[in-house]
Amino acid sequence: MNTMNLIPILAVICFAFNASAEQTLMSLVEFRDAYMQLVDKELEPNCLKVADDESFEYGAENDCGYVVDVVNAYNEYLAEPSNLEHILDKFLSVFLQVDAEVYADKEDFLSRLVVMLRPDDYVGQVANKIERYAGADGSHVFYATEGDLDIVLFLDTDTAVRTVSTTMLSDLGLTTEEAYKIAVKNIPDLFGKVRIETYENLTAISSVNGITLAWPLMEGACTPDLEGLFLYVLDSEFLFLIDPKNQTQIQSFFAIVHSLQSNQVAMTNDLWVCEAEVWKFKAKMQQKQ
Repeated sequence: MNTMNLIPILAVICFAFNASAEQTLMSLVEFRDAYMQLVDKELEPNCLKVADDESFEYGAENDCGYVVDVVNAYNEYLAEPSNLEHILDKFLSVFLQVDAEVYADKEDFLSRLVVMLRPDDYVGQVANKIERYAGADGSHVFYATEGDLDIVLFLDTDTAVRTVSTTMLSDLGLTTEEAYKIAVKNIPDLFGKVRIETYENLTAISSVNGITLAWPLMEGACTPDLEGLFLYVLDSEFLFLIDPKNQTQIQSFFAIVHSLQSNQVAMTNDLWVCEAEVWKFKAKMQQKQ
C-alpha cells in the first residue's frame, strides 16, 4: 500500500510550523524509522516491521500484534523540530505504559475508543476480507465497507492512536458490537474542533486532534445542508467535500485525484456521498490510464 506523503498541494492547508526555512525537516517516513529504531533499542520486540508510511507494527511474540501510528508524534516534531529527542522519549514513555493503563481503568479505556477509516489492507486481511471481521484472539477489529476503505477500531491515547484487538475487548468484557457503538458516540468529544479550509474551490476538513478519518462516521456529520455532496479521503489528515453540481469543483477535484493516482500515492479510489443524514460509499473511481 502506498499512503499519502505530505505533497505540495497540501502546503496551503497544513499547519503553520515554527521551523525556520533553513532547517531541513525529517520526512514522515524518516521520522517513522527513527521512532522504530528507538522502539527496537528500548523494547527489543520479537516483531517489528513497517506497516505503511505513517505507522509500524510491533509485538512481543513472533507475530506483530499492534499497529503504531506516528502522525501525532510527527506533528509535534514539525511544530518543534529542535525537540526531536524529547518528543521521541515522550512518546516512547507513553508507549511503554499504554498496556498497563488501558487495563487499569476500564472507564478511561471506553472513553478513548474511536473508529476511523483506513485502507482495507491496513489490517493485512485483504485476501480474506468479509463483511464483518473479528477473527481469532489478538486480531484487529474492523468492519468492511463496499469500497477500499475499512472502519477500524482504535484507542485514542494522549499521544497517538493504536489499534484495538479482540483480546483487549474480551479481557474487559466487551463485544465488538458494543465497542463499536461506544466508539461512534465518542467521536464528537475526541475529534475536537473541526478545521475547515479551502483549496482550489474545494472544502477541506480536518481534526485538530489528528483523528480526521473519524468524521464521516460521526453521528450528525452528514447534515441536511450537505445532502448530495461527495466526500473523498485525501489522506489520513484531510477530507475533501465536492458538490457534484459545481463543475468548477468537479474539475479541480479530478485534476488533484488523477495527479495522485498517476504518482501512485492515492490512499483510496472511493467516493462517498451524504444521503439521508449518513455518509455512505457511493462509487469507486476508475483510475486514469
